[in-house]
Amino acid sequence: MIILLTGARRVGKSTVCQGLAEEGRRRGKRIGGFISPAVFNPQGEKTGAYLQDLHTGEMRLQYSTEADTGMRVGPFAMDESVLRWGIRLVEEALRAGDDLVIIDEIGPLELLRGEGFAPLLTILGDFPGAAVLIVVRPELVEALRERLAGLGHTSTILVGVTEDNRDELPRQLARRLWE
Repeated sequence: MIILLTGARRVGKSTVCQGLAEEGRRRGKRIGGFISPAVFNPQGEKTGAYLQDLHTGEMRLQYSTEADTGMRVGPFAMDESVLRWGIRLVEEALRAGDDLVIIDEIGPLELLRGEGFAPLLTILGDFPGAAVLIVVRPELVEALRERLAGLGHTSTILVGVTEDNRDELPRQLARRLWE
């Protein structure tokens, strides 16, 4: 089962992922992969994001407007070592047979440039029975669905995050996954 979690910027997609991971752990489930909590400056502008390991809680700075080196994506410099770490986390969770693997997120870097976490899309093809949740921007949902279909994942579930449903969504998703 592949769930595509989508919603407007800053609506709380990563927060829903964190809540689902916590709900899964309360149910005795093993949750792997990563979330990408954003970093904001005092004016509320996004200046970067961390990558957080869902097994250990370890966080590393994935990208930032303040970094001088790394692959550029708009105003952000990506730390390629952190991207490789994220790929390793997901691959290890899939190999271990975790009850749910979260990838927060697959975006333009992956779908339009074939970089970043793009190798994860190929790796998913090796684990057709895995339960995976992928965060994706609304404008990229169809591109991601097409890419997954090309790997044999023809059935995906699309879930939209809104301000109205984001607080209850982790419990709803947990019921769908494990009840």
